[in-house]
Amino acid sequence: MKKQPRILAVDDEKPILEVIKAYLEKEGFRVMTAEGGVRFIETVYGMGCLPPK
Repeated sequence: MKKQPRILAVDDEKPILEVIKAYLEKEGFRVMTAEGGVRFIETVYGMGCLPPK
């Protein structure tokens, strides 16, 4: 089974994130969302993509 590409969508407006997520999932992506910059940073650190502070 082919692994789906993963995208992290970030916006400070939840309705916009919902639209982006729905569209990208329809196109075959796995989508994570982060509502705002602080949540984005927490998510990226939590995924192990950046070294700890």
